[in-house]
Amino acid sequence: MQELSATELPCACSTLRKASRSVSRLYDAALAEAGVSSAQLPILRAASIQAWLPLNALAAQLFMERTSLYRTLAPMVDAGWIKVESGRAAPRRAKSVSLTRKGRAVTQAANVHWDGVQTRIVESFGTRGWESLHKDILKLAALGAHLGA
Repeated sequence: MQELSATELPCACSTLRKASRSVSRLYDAALAEAGVSSAQLPILRAASIQAWLPLNALAAQLFMERTSLYRTLAPMVDAGWIKVESGRAAPRRAKSVSLTRKGRAVTQAANVHWDGVQTRIVESFGTRGWESLHKDILKLAALGAHLGA
């Protein structure tokens, strides 16, 4: 059997977007009970790990454009979950984020709902299948970053 060319295969971008939208809906539905979205939880989690995380580092870690990160952060700042300040990390003019007490409580509440949907998805997909797919997605994300550089 002859191998298909890259252009004869389904579009990588649209295939990944379909999967992302479908899975995001499940996470968003579960996380809504805690008042958090699937776009916000990774930011909350990252800020809970490192105090005064520089926005550039956060954007790179999450593979986000800075403008998208700022748009996602704005309601979180307004809700009092996240603080954004300049001068907390090197270089001193760079903006950094930190989780507030309220943000920590929201993150803990959201994690309970995340645990449930994560378990449902991984168990339905299969643990080994998910581990393999996760590794491949990380490779693909790194490839996208490298090709886009």
